[in-house]
Amino acid sequence: MLFNATKSVVMIFGRQPTVVPVFDLGDGGALSVVKEHTYLGFRLSSKGSGMLRPHYDAKAATAQTMRRVIGGVGQMAGTLPVGMLVMLYMALIDPHLVHGCEVVIDEVKAAYEKLEKVHKVFIRKAIGLTRYSLLAVLCTETGLEPLAYRRVLLAVGYLLYALRTKCLYVRCAVQEAVDLDRRGYPSWASSLRTAVRALEGGGDIDFPDAGELLSEGRVIRLEADILRRMDQYLHAKVEGTDRLSLLHGRKEDDGKGGEVVVVRKLRHYLRVYNPGHRKALARVLLSDHRLATRVRRYTGGEEEQKCRFCRGEEESVAHVWLECGGRQELVERREEYVRQVLGVCSELERERLFALDATPFQQVKYLAGLRCAVTVTAAYAYDVERMVKAIERGGGEGESEEGDEVEE
Repeated sequence: MLFNATKSVVMIFGRQPTVVPVFDLGDGGALSVVKEHTYLGFRLSSKGSGMLRPHYDAKAATAQTMRRVIGGVGQMAGTLPVGMLVMLYMALIDPHLVHGCEVVIDEVKAAYEKLEKVHKVFIRKAIGLTRYSLLAVLCTETGLEPLAYRRVLLAVGYLLYALRTKCLYVRCAVQEAVDLDRRGYPSWASSLRTAVRALEGGGDIDFPDAGELLSEGRVIRLEADILRRMDQYLHAKVEGTDRLSLLHGRKEDDGKGGEVVVVRKLRHYLRVYNPGHRKALARVLLSDHRLATRVRRYTGGEEEQKCRFCRGEEESVAHVWLECGGRQELVERREEYVRQVLGVCSELERERLFALDATPFQQVKYLAGLRCAVTVTAAYAYDVERMVKAIERGGGEGESEEGDEVEE
């Protein structure tokens, strides 16, 4: 192997010597001693909290730039559809968020938090949610994978590629990583195990023993286990909180006349053409609305959660949408909405809707799932949100959208 002095540098890790020695390749050409260097697209550093921290920071900055570029397009052309934003995310942002994840295994969460922040901010803005929204819905409503799971799945996919390739050097590298892990030394294989077990909800994933990592069938099973656990984790997050009660038990058409639970999918209501209506409905369904049962959930008592229109019942989605009579404009808009819904529903759908008259919450839940009425439901959600904002402006009760992220 030949070395090129002009392309070679020296990095000293750990304690720095008082007197830095001179390094050369024997031909009189001294090598530079550096603290940061880019090698094969990875920014390495011998200082700070980690050798690869500059790589994470650089990729987060590039992804953030692409996020702003897409935002600039939206400002010039108008709000883009969610489906298009998801495609742009996968084409322009995701490559930076997952760059090198097959090589740089995520063992320390703090190292890739900046990547996750770009991921969350973009999807929240695409859907129309605030920083108070729950995290699981960012994936269940768009079909995307949580970033931590996606990076690990790509690493497992790379292991499958290495096991299938005919390249001798790649096979030898995998064998060496497994041998080091078997003997108790840090290696790529041990880092992968740590990353899998660190996944939220992934602690019970059955990771292969060191010897089994060389079995293609066993790695395929590991990949399937991670995918299954990811969907189980997201489904449990949605079903386990009453904030998302409008989504509980939700099923999708399987194309064969039946229904099936689909954990991750671009939902039908996110295809509503009008962006204002679409975002208003998304905020209602995903519990990021401005009604008292959400904004005063943790800070307000029973009195403060009373309806600001009628000062009677609790200010919930079901009450404001279907019951409250405290404001004439709201009552008239509700009557118009009911006429519109009944005009687009089939006879069977109308019968089901009337059968739920005694349970307003179930009625709202049914209305939210009616594909034929999603456009008029989104418009109604927008008008109700506008009335709530008018009360806030008049009473000085507005809520800032800035705040800490919340997860239940």
